[in-house]
Amino acid sequence: MAGLLAAIAIGVVAQTMIMGRRSAMLAQRQMAALHAARATLEDLGRLDFNHARLAVGRHAVSGGHYDVSLADPRTKDIVARMMWTGIGGRTNWVELTTSLSSALHP
Repeated sequence: MAGLLAAIAIGVVAQTMIMGRRSAMLAQRQMAALHAARATLEDLGRLDFNHARLAVGRHAVSGGHYDVSLADPRTKDIVARMMWTGIGGRTNWVELTTSLSSALHP
């Protein structure tokens, strides 16, 4: 009887460790995508307002893309979307948004 209880306890602990490892792996993938999106927006924020990489439309980057749109003639909205892989190979996306003003980025 004690052996059965020990086996059940070990099984529960092992299952908990597996689930914890899986959760940590998924969080790490999501954070990597989030950091890539942030880095993309930071790089774009250093550019001149009229730089080709800030032209209106979709632009591909490693791991995803970003979209530039005009909020008004002096402001561009940028949405960076980066992909990460979830359980079973399911595609997930993180998204960060910022705005650039021609007054601040001549």
